[in-house]
Amino acid sequence: MKKIFLTLSIFGGLALTSAQWSSTSMKGTKLKETKSKNFYSLNLDLIRSQLSNTQETGKNSKPTIIELPTLDGKTEQFEVYSLPVVEKTMAERYQLGSYVGTKVGDPTVYVRFSVSPYDLQSMMFRDGKYEFIEPLNQDRTVYGVFPKSEKQNGEKAFSCNTSESAKSQRQIDELSKGSNFSNSSTDFNKATDSKYRTYRLAVSVPGEYTQYFGGVSQAAAGINATMTRVNGVFEKDFGIHVNVLDLPQLIFANPATDPYSSGSQGASGAWNLQLQQTLTSTIGNDAYDLGHFFGRAGNVGMAGDVGNVCRNPANSNDNTSKGAAFSAARDGIPEGDRFDIDLVAHEMGHQFGADHTYSFLIQSSPNESAHMEPGSGSTIMSYAGITSVDVQSYRDSYYHIRSIEQVKAYINSQSCGTSTTIDNNAPVLEALPDKTIPKGTAFVLNANATDAENHPLTYNWEEYDLATTPVTNVTADYTNGAKFRSLPPSQQSYRYFPKLSQVLNGNLSNAADWESVSNVARTMNFKVVVRDNNPDVKQQQISAGSQKITVGNDGPFKVLTNKVYNNIASNIVWDVANTNTTTYNVSNVKIDYTTDSGQNWNVLKASTPNDGTEEIDFSSFNDGLDIIVRVSAIDNVFYAVGKVNISKVLACDGSAPINLSAVNIVQTGAEIRWDIVANATYKLRYKKLIDNVWTEVNNLTANDYVLSQLEINKSYDVQVAAVCSGTVGTYATLTFITSAFNYCSAGSTSPAGGKISNVTFAGINNNSSANVGYEDFSNVSGNVTAGQIYNFSASNNTGSNSSFDQVIVWIDLNQDGDFDDAGEKVLTTDVKTSPWNGTITIPSSITPGRTKMRVRLHAVNSTPNETPCGNSYFGQVEDYTLFVGQLAVSDVDKPVLKYYPNPVKDIFNIESDSKIESVKVFDITGKELISKVLNERKVQLNLAYLPSGVYIVRTIIDGKAETIKVIKK
Repeated sequence: MKKIFLTLSIFGGLALTSAQWSSTSMKGTKLKETKSKNFYSLNLDLIRSQLSNTQETGKNSKPTIIELPTLDGKTEQFEVYSLPVVEKTMAERYQLGSYVGTKVGDPTVYVRFSVSPYDLQSMMFRDGKYEFIEPLNQDRTVYGVFPKSEKQNGEKAFSCNTSESAKSQRQIDELSKGSNFSNSSTDFNKATDSKYRTYRLAVSVPGEYTQYFGGVSQAAAGINATMTRVNGVFEKDFGIHVNVLDLPQLIFANPATDPYSSGSQGASGAWNLQLQQTLTSTIGNDAYDLGHFFGRAGNVGMAGDVGNVCRNPANSNDNTSKGAAFSAARDGIPEGDRFDIDLVAHEMGHQFGADHTYSFLIQSSPNESAHMEPGSGSTIMSYAGITSVDVQSYRDSYYHIRSIEQVKAYINSQSCGTSTTIDNNAPVLEALPDKTIPKGTAFVLNANATDAENHPLTYNWEEYDLATTPVTNVTADYTNGAKFRSLPPSQQSYRYFPKLSQVLNGNLSNAADWESVSNVARTMNFKVVVRDNNPDVKQQQISAGSQKITVGNDGPFKVLTNKVYNNIASNIVWDVANTNTTTYNVSNVKIDYTTDSGQNWNVLKASTPNDGTEEIDFSSFNDGLDIIVRVSAIDNVFYAVGKVNISKVLACDGSAPINLSAVNIVQTGAEIRWDIVANATYKLRYKKLIDNVWTEVNNLTANDYVLSQLEINKSYDVQVAAVCSGTVGTYATLTFITSAFNYCSAGSTSPAGGKISNVTFAGINNNSSANVGYEDFSNVSGNVTAGQIYNFSASNNTGSNSSFDQVIVWIDLNQDGDFDDAGEKVLTTDVKTSPWNGTITIPSSITPGRTKMRVRLHAVNSTPNETPCGNSYFGQVEDYTLFVGQLAVSDVDKPVLKYYPNPVKDIFNIESDSKIESVKVFDITGKELISKVLNERKVQLNLAYLPSGVYIVRTIIDGKAETIKVIKK
């Protein structure tokens, strides 16, 4: 996609005054689509002149100072050194340069950039973020600075066709377990063996590649730019430098005479063997350590094999060895950060022994792979931007710890390449003790590391759990694979799991962020990589440590207090969840609070016994202040937060208590809370909404009460009054609904292979289009009657129809929260193409009320699943709500009510065959929002002004109440 800039104002205070760079106006200029906000022209001759005598990086080398623009529109000075990525003769012939450097005054900001007579291209690392500088127009005169590029709408995603052979997987797996390498933190530094390795790379390009750049010299500059960035990540993560050999005979200028197939045929796999045969016949197998082909088009990469560096071809038809890898660009553009990092660095990672790290799909033998990132993953060896379950739309410019391990293991087993000894000391990482935490609870991991040379350290925490079955989303209830995505290295030695901002908002399981606590007992393994960021990249070292987190059966650990007072003594109360036992070994906790979303924390108690309550003086806090209180385990890693409001205790004057609410609502109970009234006791009463008789609780001294033995998924009225000197005051009132059951999770790992487009049954006629394994349509309901027969139909109109598809339907007949009881599988269709039809008989024994229907589409020939729980490979699962009525004589005259639409955006309709006496709308806390007294058969409620959320609508007909939940969009 191109975009045309008509005007661009000069930056004012941010305008560049560097002699090397200047801001520019873009009137009528076509630019490559990026997220660059500022645009520059570069005095290329000047900067090349300044770099011409730059010393090569190394001990006692003196830097050259240059300026580079950054994302914030300013220039920063960098100390840079020469570090060529091509042979000296090639660099001299084509006037190529490759450099490395750090920001003046801040060596944590690291840059790798290339320079040629045609342009400058860079890649910058800055505390977990990446910045790229590239020319954006065709004649390479306008530059932009932008973060890592994302896949644009409609853009084809690059795919990798490299498959791990069983042999190479076994070899790499055994190497990882052998004496040369271990997963333990103490052996990791030994595996790096303090060596900086250099390998000889033979690059060949077809005529189409050379024509794209405009000639052989320009093509050589393109190769130099790509390999500068690839080396930027190889040097930092692997201690590997790949040097391009001076082989002008491999840069072909004419597509008609080069030895390579056209894009479509070559990208299908022909290039693997063609490159290998070209290298063997042109330069010989002993002249290089690995070979790679850069294609202009094809949108695919294929390394030949996983782990083939140094390996000579076995015969003339061997397309799996060291000279059989290719990277073919997307959209005919073989340059830029997505080509360099997402494609070339990915395929070369395969060549050096790194497997795919995603887990949306499990390849070959799962015990010999690297499926440690959820979904698509996000590191270089992931599939980010390619799948239907993308963690993000681009790959971050670093390798997962598992990739680093695999590459280290592979190169330690090979004898080609050269190495130099690293004199710099690796960071020293303190031991990371294993911990046990309660389920459903957030935690934070921290690494304490030191560096003898005081180099600036960066840290990268990653989950290290191998997926054995596909992981297409993160939920709190599974035990397979990783629950937390990888995040780029940063200067912070700690990482919150999940990220703190989500925890502060009460989101402990966040599918969008690919992070979730565990609500079930399991073991989670984590590793931290510590990079020392030595300014001399030839001397950089990394260390790694492991920490095991066991999730126990207790929990969650949570803050229970939501209100405290500044004119009486107040307690912070938390659910200990047995964490003061030997299983968790937390005798004391720390209590602190924040008022600025976690930017600053203020200590309330540095240490107090983990007994569940602590009296704290809030007299210095203002009325109405909302704070977030955190209770953190001492000598463990878990914590909990809760939002707390501060106010004054009200006088006992007969007024209704304020802030009456129902919290911790479960299937058979709820906790009722209200604000304290001074010198009062309390009277509480409750009933089902449809009942007339109250159950009363008298002489309460606390301002909360737990209701129990309630009915599942029913509406209840609750009233509370303060009793002052024996007189019962005005009641505060609320209405709430007890929870429904938590049904087992279900879905598919490859919904693109067949999904449900429509379900029609008992008043349900629902279309769906999302390409996901599970969709929850509990807000879509049908009405059935015991003893009746209903037609069912499901269809798939996506074009992915198969004659092996089948639909199965379950109904929770007895409303016990599962589909496991006899007779609850109510329909199994024939195996056929869409549509799938049948009839469903509602048993006369069905429990009246609200229940769930589950519909599964699966393929019987590819990892089918005929159960209501878990995943199939192809297909989809959808859940619906059914309202069940009994067919009886007394029902003949019962009013029929219709509610629609639900969810609702503005106008909500209620229709009945009897006259509706009144309608009320409440929010989820029970606050009355709308009240209408009527005598009509049809009511229209305007809900447009209400914020999005769940509301309760109560309708009175013939003196009887009916209540439903309504979702406001």
